Amino acid sequence: MGASAQEENFKLIPIAVGIIPLAFLAARSNTLWFPSSVDVPLVAVPSVWLGDSLLLPFFNYYAVLFLLRRFSWKGRASSKPKFRTMVLMAVAVAAAASVSGYSHYMWT
Repeated sequence: MGASAQEENFKLIPIAVGIIPLAFLAARSNTLWFPSSVDVPLVAVPSVWLGDSLLLPFFNYYAVLFLLRRFSWKGRASSKPKFRTMVLMAVAVAAAASVSGYSHYMWT
């Protein structure tokens, strides 16, 4: 079961809205390179460059493919699995936002 060309393009979205704008903003604020205004510039953080630019897009792509195939609602008579999945996704988003918000608060 191969991925379509449209599904393959989804790999590029996290790169286009993630690491590229982050690098642009870091360059504009003089926090990208080593002689910068901060102690740890963006190029010194490999988790951002490797994780956000390479690993995260591929993980997200395959996670979305898995979820789309696992919870495909085409041809189902009942909407109960769809509702349950939507509730689980909402809970996951709320939990992730809470943890992310708290860690951002503690960082600043």
